[in-house]
Amino acid sequence: MTTVVQQQTSLESRPLVPPSVLLIGKKRTLDYVAPALYRINNTGELIIKATGSLSIVTAVDVAEIVKRDVADMGTQSITIGTDELKIATGGVKRMSCIEIHLIKVSPMALAVPPIDAHAPSEVTTSLGIDIPVEGTSLEVAEVPVIVVRKTKPQVAKKKRKASAKKKSSKKNQLVRF
Repeated sequence: MTTVVQQQTSLESRPLVPPSVLLIGKKRTLDYVAPALYRINNTGELIIKATGSLSIVTAVDVAEIVKRDVADMGTQSITIGTDELKIATGGVKRMSCIEIHLIKVSPMALAVPPIDAHAPSEVTTSLGIDIPVEGTSLEVAEVPVIVVRKTKPQVAKKKRKASAKKKSSKKNQLVRF
């Protein structure tokens, strides 16, 4: 006797994931880069969500690869926390989670507003502070100049030890045929 078990899947039982969200699992890092770039090109932003220590490492790697490869990409926010998951035995398991929100920064938003760089037509005079100066004559004082040349220090030649000479001669004998 055989029994047929049917699994009912409906969209109502699973939470809907927005198109800009990328959920990270147990795959390799490079397997997530293409979907991340797809989401950025369609929505202009990317939210990377990961739960668990290995997935968090993968999420950070994906975020850094995307930031390196896509021009004008910036990090809007990074949120870390702990999720409580109910396991089959009825207990609660706590797992670390991270959410990295990357957004495409438009170059127009970063443009510096034009600055009026016209020179003032009137030059302001002194501020009214008078500093008395003694000896207002324009005499030139002679200052002695000393030129110093750097020379290389003399390095003493090291004497080779007799044992080093013997070793080198043994090597030479071994090399000769």
